[in-house]
Amino acid sequence: MAIKNLDELGYYEKQAALEAWYKRQADDDMIPDKDYFREDLEHVGAVLGFRIDDSQWSGFACQGDGASFTGVWRSVDAAGAVAGMAEHAPLDETLTVLAVDAAELAAKIAAWTAARDEAHEADEDCPLPQSNGDEGWYKIARTDYYYSHENTIRAEPSDYAPFDAPELSDEVTELARRLSKWYYRSLEAEYDYQTGEKGLQDAINDGFVAVDADGSLAYTD
Repeated sequence: MAIKNLDELGYYEKQAALEAWYKRQADDDMIPDKDYFREDLEHVGAVLGFRIDDSQWSGFACQGDGASFTGVWRSVDAAGAVAGMAEHAPLDETLTVLAVDAAELAAKIAAWTAARDEAHEADEDCPLPQSNGDEGWYKIARTDYYYSHENTIRAEPSDYAPFDAPELSDEVTELARRLSKWYYRSLEAEYDYQTGEKGLQDAINDGFVAVDADGSLAYTD
């Protein structure tokens, strides 16, 4: 006789059901809605000033597992990050902090650019170089092609970026890596749901699977 709630099972029967569910889900597509998570990464990245060209991840049991992306970060695109994130994900504390840090980093680069322009204007022998507006342009490049975790990427400044302030490149790198970690944690949370007790209970409620009193599973698809 099929049960309606996992709590109706005894301890060993429940463990048997959860183990069978995990094996079925882990052997299947671990993240069935990968497109949603990738699109959300691209949207969140755009709010923070990133244009994401490619993303990759691996999970969720090995030491080298993680997520990362390549693309471009532009400070001018990050200036409105706080307001943009408040609209997109007002309840996500991690993204809220990332938005504040991105906006502050954009302000630092704007201040550096203003100081540079002022110095050049005061020195007739050192004319202002031709600029295309890319003072805050950084390439997010991959440094390792074997692993996928956040430490396999770094920011490389453009010719117009603050060349005498390498710490700003480090801050862009850290921003990209923190966004990568947020992305991985989102995927990991979905994986835990898909393979765990809540996912199984929802599958029972939706009629996708039936669980007998002995903990055995029967699928309806």
